[in-house]
This record gives sequence, structure tokens and C-alpha cells, in this order.
Amino acid sequence: MAKNNVFIQARKDLKSKTKFKIRTRQSTKWFAQQLRNATKDRKKVLKDVALKPSEVPLPGSMMFFRYDAKGKRTLPYWDRFPIIVIVSPAPNGFYGLNMHYLPPILRIEFMDAYLQFAAKENVKTSFLRKLFTRHSRHRLKDKAAFVKAVSKHKLFEPTLHHYLFKHVTTKFYMLKDDEWEIAAFLPVQHWDTKTRSSITADEVYADSIRIMKRSKKNPYYEAWQKEEKKKKETVN
Repeated sequence: MAKNNVFIQARKDLKSKTKFKIRTRQSTKWFAQQLRNATKDRKKVLKDVALKPSEVPLPGSMMFFRYDAKGKRTLPYWDRFPIIVIVSPAPNGFYGLNMHYLPPILRIEFMDAYLQFAAKENVKTSFLRKLFTRHSRHRLKDKAAFVKAVSKHKLFEPTLHHYLFKHVTTKFYMLKDDEWEIAAFLPVQHWDTKTRSSITADEVYADSIRIMKRSKKNPYYEAWQKEEKKKKETVN
């Protein structure tokens, strides 16, 4: 019998403790609260033999890996153990939405929208509802299209980053659909910094909110927008 990986096991353990139906907005919110004190042993998670490694990060997939940032000596901070939803290929790497930059309440909104989309239901999530009104389900025919549409929303600007293949220091681990809900909240983030003594999650969230309000810029997001514009011009 196959061994459950850390994400599936966490889901099973929590399922036995909750009255909520799994994969609903209520269960997502409950998972987020319960997982705050879950394992923070990132190396243990990466060594989990039940996690299946993947050679290529595919758009629309959720990946977990260890990262050593290229500009770590000058960056204010970076996440050494990101959980990324892949958006698109990029020069020497890929663009991805790092869930750890989102305050927990917005991760809940994202997962709520994703679970409704995966179940082929109308997306009723508050701040994403209008986005999906503009994009018909026909256009959002798969996870890659869903993720690309979400990435254009201003609340996701702080999560978009350019990851370089040669700075990924472990295998990629692709998470299955039924692992997303747990992985999005498992506290495996590790904020590293060379320019200050330390960085807290609350400080990261505060920075993310500044970007959402457009009082601070995310250069990775701006670069991605320029590349997307060039692609459209090439097609036309």
C-alpha cells in the first residue's frame, strides 16, 4: 500500500477532527487555522519519499522546492522554501505565484475560487467573482488558464516572481489537486534576508498589501506584464 505524503496525511488527520465537509470554504478556513502550528521542518517535507518529483514545472500546477535567490545579497528578503502555482515559462526559468506572500485570508479566497473552478461550479468568491464574470468557462478551460486569469488580479501582484532553474537546489515536487488545500497553508515558508537582521511573516504581508494598493511596485510583475504584451503583439 502506497505511503501517504505529508500533505495527504495532514488532510486525513484534520478530516478526522472536523465536522466540515472537506474541500469547502468552511473546511479551507478551518485547515488554515489548524495548520498554523503544523510541521515547519522543511527538509523533512522535501525528503518525504511519498512526494513525487517532477522534472518540469507545468503551467497551472502547484510545486514545492528549495530556492537560493540570485540577488540574495541585495534583496530585502526571499522565501527559501516556496510553494508556487506556475503561471508561465520565463527566460531561464518560470513565473509563479508564491502562496506565502499572501495573507492567510487571501489564500482562503484563492483556494475557495480554485475549488469551485475545479468542481466546475460558478466562482462566487467575493473579490474573484467579477474576474470570472469577464472570463467565460470556455476560455478558462484548464488550470493553466485559471491561474493566468487570477495572476492578472491586483491582489496577486505581490505573489508573482521570476524563478531561475539554476537557483532551484532540490527536485521539483508537483502537488496533486487534493493536496493544494493543505499545501497552501502548511507553514513551510522560510524568509531569508541578508540586508537586515530578520523578517517576519507579518512584515511580508504588510509589504504585499502595499503592492496591492499600488504604493509599492513588484518588478517581477511588471516584467511579466511586458512579456505578455509582447506575446499578444506577436500573435496579432
